[in-house]
Amino acid sequence: MAMLTALLISGYHGSLLPRQRQLVDEFLAGIQYVDKMPVAELAARVRSLREHYWASFERSYSYILENYLVHEAYRIGLPLRPGPFDSYARLVLTFALFVFQLIGLSGIHHEITPELAVRVAQCEARKVQHGGDTVQRMADWLRANESYNLATLVILAH
Repeated sequence: MAMLTALLISGYHGSLLPRQRQLVDEFLAGIQYVDKMPVAELAARVRSLREHYWASFERSYSYILENYLVHEAYRIGLPLRPGPFDSYARLVLTFALFVFQLIGLSGIHHEITPELAVRVAQCEARKVQHGGDTVQRMADWLRANESYNLATLVILAH
Protein backbone atom coordinates (compact mmCIF):
# COMPACT_ATOMS: atom_id res chain seq x y z
CA MET A 1 0.00 0.00 0.00
CA ALA A 2 2.83 2.38 0.83
CA MET A 3 4.37 1.77 -2.59
CA LEU A 4 1.10 2.36 -4.44
CA THR A 5 0.39 5.56 -2.50
CA ALA A 6 3.90 6.88 -3.05
CA LEU A 7 3.60 6.33 -6.79
CA LEU A 8 0.29 8.14 -6.98
CA ILE A 9 1.45 10.99 -4.78
CA SER A 10 4.56 11.47 -6.86
CA GLY A 11 2.41 11.71 -9.98
CA TYR A 12 4.30 8.76 -11.45
CA HIS A 13 7.51 10.83 -11.47
CA GLY A 14 6.61 12.75 -14.55
CA SER A 15 4.55 15.50 -15.96
CA LEU A 16 0.85 14.89 -15.88
CA LEU A 17 -1.85 16.01 -18.22
CA PRO A 18 -4.60 18.03 -16.52
CA ARG A 19 -6.95 15.03 -16.50
CA GLN A 20 -4.28 12.83 -14.89
CA ARG A 21 -3.43 15.52 -12.32
CA GLN A 22 -7.13 15.79 -11.45
CA LEU A 23 -7.29 12.04 -10.77
CA VAL A 24 -4.23 12.16 -8.52
CA ASP A 25 -5.66 15.15 -6.62
CA GLU A 26 -9.04 13.42 -6.24
CA PHE A 27 -7.29 10.26 -5.07
CA LEU A 28 -5.39 12.16 -2.38
CA ALA A 29 -8.57 13.92 -1.26
CA GLY A 30 -10.42 10.60 -1.27
CA ILE A 31 -7.98 8.95 1.12
CA GLN A 32 -7.68 12.22 3.08
CA TYR A 33 -3.93 12.15 2.66
CA VAL A 34 -1.71 14.48 4.64
CA ASP A 35 2.06 14.71 4.31
CA LYS A 36 3.96 12.17 6.42
CA MET A 37 0.76 10.33 7.32
CA PRO A 38 1.47 7.15 9.32
CA VAL A 39 1.09 4.03 7.19
CA ALA A 40 -1.28 2.48 9.74
CA GLU A 41 -3.66 5.43 9.43
CA LEU A 42 -3.50 5.32 5.65
CA ALA A 43 -4.15 1.57 5.70
CA ALA A 44 -7.20 2.05 7.92
CA ARG A 45 -8.66 4.68 5.58
CA VAL A 46 -8.10 2.56 2.50
CA ARG A 47 -9.50 -0.52 4.24
CA SER A 48 -12.65 1.41 5.15
CA LEU A 49 -13.13 2.65 1.59
CA ARG A 50 -12.52 -0.84 0.27
CA GLU A 51 -15.19 -2.29 2.56
CA HIS A 52 -17.74 0.43 1.79
CA TYR A 53 -17.35 0.81 -1.97
CA TRP A 54 -15.10 -1.77 -3.61
CA ALA A 55 -17.00 -4.94 -2.69
CA SER A 56 -20.23 -3.59 -4.19
CA PHE A 57 -18.51 -2.49 -7.41
CA GLU A 58 -16.67 -5.79 -7.73
CA ARG A 59 -19.90 -7.74 -7.31
CA SER A 60 -21.96 -5.60 -9.69
CA TYR A 61 -19.38 -4.90 -12.38
CA SER A 62 -16.95 -7.82 -12.32
CA TYR A 63 -17.11 -7.91 -16.13
CA ILE A 64 -15.38 -4.51 -16.25
CA LEU A 65 -12.51 -5.87 -14.19
CA GLU A 66 -12.36 -8.98 -16.35
CA ASN A 67 -12.25 -6.87 -19.52
CA TYR A 68 -9.50 -4.72 -18.02
CA LEU A 69 -7.40 -7.79 -17.20
CA VAL A 70 -7.97 -9.38 -20.62
CA HIS A 71 -6.96 -6.13 -22.30
CA GLU A 72 -3.80 -5.95 -20.20
CA ALA A 73 -2.96 -9.60 -20.91
CA TYR A 74 -3.25 -9.00 -24.66
CA ARG A 75 -1.31 -5.76 -24.39
CA ILE A 76 1.56 -7.54 -22.66
CA GLY A 77 1.29 -10.18 -25.36
CA LEU A 78 3.42 -13.08 -26.37
CA PRO A 79 6.18 -14.00 -26.19
CA LEU A 80 6.37 -13.30 -22.50
CA ARG A 81 9.45 -11.16 -22.04
CA PRO A 82 11.60 -11.23 -20.05
CA GLY A 83 9.72 -14.30 -18.78
CA PRO A 84 6.36 -15.59 -17.58
CA PHE A 85 6.81 -14.49 -13.97
CA ASP A 86 7.79 -10.95 -14.91
CA SER A 87 4.87 -10.70 -17.33
CA TYR A 88 2.51 -11.95 -14.63
CA ALA A 89 4.02 -9.48 -12.17
CA ARG A 90 3.47 -6.63 -14.64
CA LEU A 91 -0.18 -7.65 -15.04
CA VAL A 92 -0.74 -7.84 -11.28
CA LEU A 93 1.04 -4.56 -10.53
CA THR A 94 -0.90 -2.72 -13.23
CA PHE A 95 -4.18 -4.15 -11.93
CA ALA A 96 -3.29 -3.36 -8.31
CA LEU A 97 -2.57 0.26 -9.23
CA PHE A 98 -5.88 0.49 -11.11
CA VAL A 99 -7.88 -0.96 -8.19
CA PHE A 100 -6.07 1.18 -5.62
CA GLN A 101 -6.86 4.32 -7.60
CA LEU A 102 -10.54 3.37 -7.77
CA ILE A 103 -10.67 2.69 -4.05
CA GLY A 104 -9.05 6.04 -3.28
CA LEU A 105 -11.33 7.91 -5.66
CA SER A 106 -14.38 6.35 -4.02
CA GLY A 107 -13.61 8.42 -0.93
CA ILE A 108 -14.41 11.62 -2.78
CA HIS A 109 -17.05 10.30 -5.18
CA HIS A 110 -18.76 8.12 -2.53
CA GLU A 111 -19.13 5.33 -5.08
CA ILE A 112 -17.30 3.54 -7.84
CA THR A 113 -19.13 3.66 -11.13
CA PRO A 114 -18.35 2.13 -14.51
CA GLU A 115 -17.73 5.65 -15.80
CA LEU A 116 -15.13 6.28 -13.09
CA ALA A 117 -13.47 2.95 -13.86
CA VAL A 118 -13.22 3.84 -17.56
CA ARG A 119 -11.85 7.29 -16.71
CA VAL A 120 -9.14 5.77 -14.51
CA ALA A 121 -8.32 3.10 -17.09
CA GLN A 122 -7.93 5.71 -19.83
CA CYS A 123 -5.69 7.96 -17.75
CA GLU A 124 -3.64 5.03 -16.50
CA ALA A 125 -3.19 3.75 -20.05
CA ARG A 126 -1.95 7.14 -21.13
CA LYS A 127 0.63 7.38 -18.37
CA VAL A 128 1.64 3.76 -17.76
CA GLN A 129 1.50 2.38 -21.29
CA HIS A 130 2.71 5.40 -23.24
CA GLY A 131 6.14 6.17 -21.91
CA GLY A 132 5.84 5.66 -18.17
CA ASP A 133 8.09 3.44 -16.13
CA THR A 134 5.67 3.23 -13.20
CA VAL A 135 5.20 -0.53 -13.23
CA GLN A 136 8.92 -1.14 -13.64
CA ARG A 137 9.63 1.11 -10.64
CA MET A 138 7.02 -0.84 -8.65
CA ALA A 139 8.77 -4.11 -9.54
CA ASP A 140 12.15 -2.59 -8.66
CA TRP A 141 10.79 -1.43 -5.29
CA LEU A 142 9.51 -4.93 -4.57
CA ARG A 143 12.89 -6.44 -5.52
CA ALA A 144 14.74 -3.96 -3.31
CA ASN A 145 12.47 -4.90 -0.41
CA GLU A 146 12.84 -8.63 -1.12
CA SER A 147 9.12 -8.86 -1.89
CA TYR A 148 9.21 -9.63 -5.62
CA ASN A 149 7.62 -13.05 -5.24
CA LEU A 150 4.42 -14.91 -5.87
CA ALA A 151 3.12 -14.40 -2.32
CA THR A 152 3.29 -10.61 -2.63
CA LEU A 153 1.67 -10.67 -6.06
CA VAL A 154 -1.20 -12.80 -4.75
CA ILE A 155 -1.79 -10.25 -1.99
CA LEU A 156 -1.69 -7.35 -4.47
CA ALA A 157 -4.05 -9.15 -6.84
CA HIS A 158 -6.73 -9.22 -4.15
